[in-house]
Amino acid sequence: MTIPILSSQHSVTATTSERTYLEAMGAPEAGLSRETVQQLVDAAITIDRSLTTCGLRFSVCEDMDSYTRVVESVGKFVPTVFDRRIKPTPRRGEVLGLIARDGQGRPIGTVAVRLCRLQRTLADHLSTLSLFYANPLEQMEGGEYLVIKGEARRYAEAIEERGVWIGCFWVSPDYRGERSNLSRFLPLAGRVLATMRWGCNVFFSLTEVWLRKQHARDRIGNPDIYEAVEWYRPQLPEPDRLRRSEILLMAYEHDAMVLQARQLVAGEGEQLWIRSRPQDDARAAAAG
Repeated sequence: MTIPILSSQHSVTATTSERTYLEAMGAPEAGLSRETVQQLVDAAITIDRSLTTCGLRFSVCEDMDSYTRVVESVGKFVPTVFDRRIKPTPRRGEVLGLIARDGQGRPIGTVAVRLCRLQRTLADHLSTLSLFYANPLEQMEGGEYLVIKGEARRYAEAIEERGVWIGCFWVSPDYRGERSNLSRFLPLAGRVLATMRWGCNVFFSLTEVWLRKQHARDRIGNPDIYEAVEWYRPQLPEPDRLRRSEILLMAYEHDAMVLQARQLVAGEGEQLWIRSRPQDDARAAAAG
């Protein structure tokens, strides 16, 4: 199979541990069909072009220590599933951190993906906390527990062998709401990259109950949600423990990703947009 070579004139590598988004796509996973690979290539080029046209830079980091420093620098918590000090990856390249930066090189958005090789069902890995800790009994806080039930358990029991955790999702307040729809683009970019690298898998994560609102799901690509998970974490500040113990299981199916990628490439549906702030317009006018 001949695969197009991807490159980008506008992307800038911020550190030696990062590559441009298109460089990071790499060779396709062996099990992907020719048609799927071409769809992923077209989607990746469109994503990269959309970001650079808006004056943004996009990079991918395989060194999760470097990625953790970037994420923590903006005040975002790094989930343990992406913290190699707590949950190491057995093979290099099975966890990837994506970073969007503005024209000055400042991080404005992050998302990460990790290939999870499951020895038992996803439900088992969640309920034993083995998805988040290399040695749960030694590393988890005393009194920490996770209970998965109802439709969330039924869904998670059907996921075996492999899946991809998608998380560490953050968008700068300057690019939220009416400023841009970057929050919709980042998860799609992560799913396209992970599919090219690891093949067709379910993408999943745990999220708080704000995702019950349809407009919130729309902002991040309309994932499916399943009730209910209870995750009690003593390490959280006391006022947050009960409020944040109610959790939803979130999932993106492969077919939905392919449809969104096709629509993006065809120019259908919602394309990336960013609106400037009044103060930015004023500065530009003064400079002109």
